[in-house]
Amino acid sequence: MDGPLHLDATDELDGVVDPIVEALLDGGVVLLPTDTLYGIAALASDERATAQLFELKGRTAATPIAVLCAHARQAASLLTLQVTGLRLSSGMPGCPPTDLYFNLQSKSSWNDLGAEIANLGPVLWKPFSRGRVALLSPDAGQPLVEFNFLADERDLRRMMIGFRRVVDIVTFPAVRALMGKPFPVRFTDRLRRLNQRSRANALKASLVARVLQVSPVLSDWILAHLTGGADDLASLVADDERLAEHVRANVAGTFHVCGTCRMGSPEDPEAVVDASGRVYGIEGLRVADASVMPAVPRGNTNIPTLMVAEKLSAAIIQGA
Repeated sequence: MDGPLHLDATDELDGVVDPIVEALLDGGVVLLPTDTLYGIAALASDERATAQLFELKGRTAATPIAVLCAHARQAASLLTLQVTGLRLSSGMPGCPPTDLYFNLQSKSSWNDLGAEIANLGPVLWKPFSRGRVALLSPDAGQPLVEFNFLADERDLRRMMIGFRRVVDIVTFPAVRALMGKPFPVRFTDRLRRLNQRSRANALKASLVARVLQVSPVLSDWILAHLTGGADDLASLVADDERLAEHVRANVAGTFHVCGTCRMGSPEDPEAVVDASGRVYGIEGLRVADASVMPAVPRGNTNIPTLMVAEKLSAAIIQGA
């Protein structure tokens, strides 16, 4: 096509779907005001074209513009995991709102077996427990990293609240009808070995996945064997001591650790860096990553880390 296809905010949905699709298939671009996001919804439901939204920089606030580019969808090999997040508050005294999160994943591992097993797990967004990083010797080497999960009793109790809510969901009749027998996961050595990437494990997992599809009775036995036993969820959540033991034994991180070089004022004895990322007491050294966060955020650390990097890189450029 000769140039970009421009659409106005006054264009009706029925009249723009075909022009957008044809323009994208022709290798062109589509420009439209960002307050007319119907183009995104229309393309998402149209199998003839794919699109991705970009915001063009350098525009005034009065003329926001978006561009849709053809063939911008990720490769099919990358679209391997669908995730739904549900947030809620524990309601425990002294705990902040939205301190719990349910992570629902359409698969639980890289192999065929993982593709057959969904995962619904509680996540604690605002822990009170604190871990530590320490050097084992004066020589450079592997540091000691202790996460210290659930050291604070409030964290354990909130994880138990989250676990019980998950059980409420998976045992609800309308949800229960959509799945096989739900089971609590234990991170056994057998399961860890099977989860390692190798051709042999891929073959084993594929065979087990086929069994799951054809024999519910056998699948329950196999899953219990892999995960260290077949605990009944109803009896597990009914017993405080058993549930606490299960949570302690199987708690894991979410790969979003932060705060080991926290930012703070010179008067803060726990602060490692100042507001520009400069390490106190060491000339010429800065830290610009998630470790400078003074508090654990209630959310994914990806975007906050990007913001930290932008802020501190600007400080370096400005000589602050």
